[in-house]
Amino acid sequence: MVESESNERYFGRVAVRAAAGEIIDQPVEAIVYAANGRGMMDAGFPGSIRLAGGAEIEREAMTLAPHRTGTVFITGSGRLKARGIEFIFHLVLSGMLGESPRREFFPRTLALALEMAEQRRIRSIAIPLLGATIDATEEERRAAADVVVDAIVSHLRRTSSRFDLIVVVSRFDDDLPVIAAALERARKRSWVE
Repeated sequence: MVESESNERYFGRVAVRAAAGEIIDQPVEAIVYAANGRGMMDAGFPGSIRLAGGAEIEREAMTLAPHRTGTVFITGSGRLKARGIEFIFHLVLSGMLGESPRREFFPRTLALALEMAEQRRIRSIAIPLLGATIDATEEERRAAADVVVDAIVSHLRRTSSRFDLIVVVSRFDDDLPVIAAALERARKRSWVE
């Protein structure tokens, strides 16, 4: 899907874009997703990543396990390298497969993932709309967008970022205006050129 300019905002020289679709289809060097402490990849974004990238991603994640909730680890991208994706950032937001992600860890793990990406000189990264499940209410979707966007903007405000592009991805087209509105609120509230 081609995104319109209304779904993109600049924070300094860094473009932050709202996108709908699969995280693996974004034009980025790295992707982020909500992982569990065992490194097992189930349905949703993790399942798409495993299916397209190959089982070696999950094997590498499981070999590095166990992972403490609230941490981040990085693996290679398997066959996703052919799409230009080099790294996968696993945000450990639950202990076991099937457990609900622990929302209190969203901001900290996102901040950590962005810092780790900067250390690796990554120029573009895609981040899912954490916490926006298929049955999430409008209010929950807005809260999820605010958490992700606020973590991104906070990172950009306190660093001289190497990023060129950060994409906030949802599987649902209905979330595009929600993410774009969160970007606009963040620009008005906390960004001064």
